[in-house]
Formats: sequence, structure tokens, C-alpha cells
Amino acid sequence: IMTTHNRPVLLRERAIASVINQKKKPDFFVIVDDSDNPNDIQENKRTIEFAKKEMPLTKLMSFTTNGSQGAAYGWNLAAEKLLDTGSNPSDFFIAFLDDDDAWGENYLSECEDLAKRTQCDMISSFFHRIDFTFDIHPTFRKNRQRCKKLDRYR
Repeated sequence: IMTTHNRPVLLRERAIASVINQKKKPDFFVIVDDSDNPNDIQENKRTIEFAKKEMPLTKLMSFTTNGSQGAAYGWNLAAEKLLDTGSNPSDFFIAFLDDDDAWGENYLSECEDLAKRTQCDMISSFFHRIDFTFDIHPTFRKNRQRCKKLDRYR
């Protein structure tokens, strides 16, 4: 599940690119566009069409709100749409990705593997904040030492 709001470049170049690059593609990919800028909405539609072509085995659904409904509204809308597919909710995992974030190429497969191996209902993963010089932010570098075990599930 991904929500976006007026950030078409980040959506295209960071978030969706990281989903396309997953070694294990998602079965479903739901994008909720909460943009209120008509140009951004059009650019996002082009990006979503590109993603559909790049991931032909993934059922990609996209929805546009009336603008500025907020991320939580988008997450709930996406979850409702997933339930509307007729799939059994017990048979899938839901992963959330913001439009300005990215997943490592093994993110989905590692989270799924961990959940199955440990019989967890939920996985919360560690993240790295990258600053404008593309270095790991000092606050997170310090935390990384304490979270070594979790680091491989980012």
C-alpha cells in the first residue's frame, strides 16, 4: 500500500522504482493518489501505467482522492480495496511504503520469510534516514549499533 501527495518525482524515481526492483514482486500493489495538483495527478497516472507494464504479474490498483484527505485515509481506502478483491485476508501480508521512501530489493521476501519463520502477525522493520549527501543520518548510525539484529530486515 502506498499513498502519495504532490510528489510525482519521488513517487516515480524512489518509491515505485523500489517496488519494481523487488526480487519477489507483490501480488497486489495499491496506490492512493491524494494529490491536489492536477499536473501531479496526471504525472502520477503516467508513472502508474509504467509500473503496470513493468510488473505484469502484479495486480496494480490505483485510486485518486478528492485531494488532501491524508495518509491514513489513503491507507484505509487501500485496505478496503484489497478486501474487495475477494482474497482471504489471512492469506496475505500488507506492507506500507511512503512515496518518499524506498525498499531494498529483498525487503518483501525477507519480511515474508521472517513472518512465516517466526509465525508473527506483524513485522516492523528498521530504517535508515538518508540525508542530502546520501549518508546515513548520525542519529540513525548510533541506533544502528543497537539494532544490528534488525538491520537485515530493512
